[in-house]
Amino acid sequence: MERRERLRGHRVSGRPADQFDRVHVHARYDVECDTEWSSPRECAQKILAFVAAPVKARAFNRMTALHRSS
Repeated sequence: MERRERLRGHRVSGRPADQFDRVHVHARYDVECDTEWSSPRECAQKILAFVAAPVKARAFNRMTALHRSS
């Protein structure tokens, strides 16, 4: 994350690290793509495969159920 931030050159230093815990606090996702190691094509194929798959419990639904039970 920090390496990519430096390579982009136009980002405020430290912002991704500062925002990481807030952005990923729930840590529940339907699909994840590692953009550091996967090409844009590989990420797109992964997303397309997910969208084409039969609908299962989505992350938002799981988070909602968890919130309602607490």
